[in-house]
Amino acid sequence: MVIRFFHAADLHLESPFAKIQSMPEHWQQRIRNASFGAFDSFVQDAITNKPDFILLAGDIYDGETRSLRAQAYFKKAMETLAQYDIPVYIIHGNHDHLAGNWTRFKLPPNVTIFGETPESYELEIDGQVVQISGFSYPRRHLPESYIEKYPPRKSYADYAIGLLHGSEQTQQEHDVYAPFTLEQLRQTSYDYWALGHIHKRQQLSTKPAIAYAGTLQGRNRKEQGVQGYYHVELSNGEPTITFQKASQVVFDEIEVVFESTASIDHFQEQLIKALEPKTDHIYTLVQVTIKTPKEDWMLTTNENELREFILEQVNQTIQTVYITHLNLHWTTELDPAFQQLMNQFALPTIPTAMQQVLDSSTLEDQVKERMHAILTDRSGGQ
Repeated sequence: MVIRFFHAADLHLESPFAKIQSMPEHWQQRIRNASFGAFDSFVQDAITNKPDFILLAGDIYDGETRSLRAQAYFKKAMETLAQYDIPVYIIHGNHDHLAGNWTRFKLPPNVTIFGETPESYELEIDGQVVQISGFSYPRRHLPESYIEKYPPRKSYADYAIGLLHGSEQTQQEHDVYAPFTLEQLRQTSYDYWALGHIHKRQQLSTKPAIAYAGTLQGRNRKEQGVQGYYHVELSNGEPTITFQKASQVVFDEIEVVFESTASIDHFQEQLIKALEPKTDHIYTLVQVTIKTPKEDWMLTTNENELREFILEQVNQTIQTVYITHLNLHWTTELDPAFQQLMNQFALPTIPTAMQQVLDSSTLEDQVKERMHAILTDRSGGQ
């Protein structure tokens, strides 16, 4: 028999976004509401696909002082899920730990919140017993391991699942809280570990399945790309894990090379064309680096004025993409001998800095010698 559930983590509802004050008001509103919009998408997907249950692996809220707005919103979402008989199992993490000061809202009976000591709840699905174990952070900083405190798998459980907001103890990306090793998790004999805390989506193991769902909505340039959650199916302990996107605003960065720009209009046209693939997402905040020769028409224009004008024009032209940073890197013409060799071997564009380490008088011989070595290696020395 198969069980189906959603695994999400690190909602960070009402998370503040830095450095958006200079953006147009409609972009500011869109970004401020992004975490709510991402969770709306999650709830709607649950209504459509009706999983057997939902797992939320910590940091539902961004801070220990949860706002009334965020809590009222979350309560309404849980009530909506209750109307469709979808159970929700929640642990709280380092951001929304149990020791925080906030006005408590009463959640509907379909919601189970784990306490500060690891414990298990049981759920019956089509005659199958699912054991779900976890705990919520009693305080913000939790440097000690809790794995050995988790309840053992019950002999009659058809499936055993662990909820944990913590860090694999060798990772360096985040503060190490509630540390664990993969071997510790494997020794529990659970079928699936639903992890939170690390915002990068990743599967650490397949048997058993040990996975970080990442975050529903990226919050800065370090959390680039589409974010979301997992649809999980377990059949006789075998997992099928499918990513589902939820993010309303995507952070990204690109680097483009312009061989030439005949005019400011041509410059804008090339940049808009380079940004076209980004319009596939709902909304994208992108940092752009452009490498281009400094053309004659640019010499009469102040660089800061050029940058500001391009930003303004492009941001007004593409409604779903907003350039947050525009970096201009000027290149110079290549030595004719170097350019001839690039054309001869059909090489891609090579940074000008590469030729600067070569003496111009021996440039051709050195490049030919290097290219001969590369081609000989690729042909197996023949």
